[in-house]
Amino acid sequence: MSISNGSHLEAPPPYDTLAAQNTALKTRVSELEVINDLFRGRVTELETSEQAARGRESQLRTELEEVKAREADLKRRLDELEGQSPRHKKMRLSDLVDESRAGSPINELTE
Repeated sequence: MSISNGSHLEAPPPYDTLAAQNTALKTRVSELEVINDLFRGRVTELETSEQAARGRESQLRTELEEVKAREADLKRRLDELEGQSPRHKKMRLSDLVDESRAGSPINELTE
């Protein structure tokens, strides 16, 4: 028997062959569904991890801004305090010695 395009009709494969192919395809679909579920689970896990990291980043940025504000406040207060008190100079030895007593301590003991 021939079709108008000239090809011959082939006999359909036996039922056993079709059933085996069907079973193999069902098995493959099940395998792919398991793999898909694993990928979905991993994607969900990564998304959750990313959200947590973004939350930590946001918290750290907020803390950094608070620390910067506190630092600026402390610097301002330090500048105010330094402006109120005279500058401290290095103390010289001559500031500690009474120059009116020019003699050495040994001379003073023997007198």
